[in-house]
Amino acid sequence: NTDGKDLLIYGKKFGNIFLGVQPTFGYEGDPMRLLFAKSASPHHGFAAFYTYLEFIFKADCMLHFGTHGSLEFMPGKQVGMSGSCYPDRLITVLPNLY
Repeated sequence: NTDGKDLLIYGKKFGNIFLGVQPTFGYEGDPMRLLFAKSASPHHGFAAFYTYLEFIFKADCMLHFGTHGSLEFMPGKQVGMSGSCYPDRLITVLPNLY
C-alpha cells in the first residue's frame, strides 16, 4: 500500500463514483496475518483507505461487494460488532451497504 514514499489508494474514479480495492489484509510475507489475530490492529493502509473515502473523496456511502471484504474480518471481532470495533471505527459515520 506504499511506493516507499506515499500511501497508495488503489482505485479509479468514474464521475462521482470511486471503485476501490481494499488494502491487503496482512503484511508483506504474511498476507492473511490479521485474519486470525485476536489483538492486532489494522495496518496504516486500512486507515488511509477509509480516511480517503470519507474525507478526501467525500463519499456519501460505501458499497462492499464480492465474496467478502476484509473489513468485517478485522482482528478480534468477526461478529456482533459495536462502535468500538475496528470496522466501525474505520468507516466512522458512512453508511456501509453490503
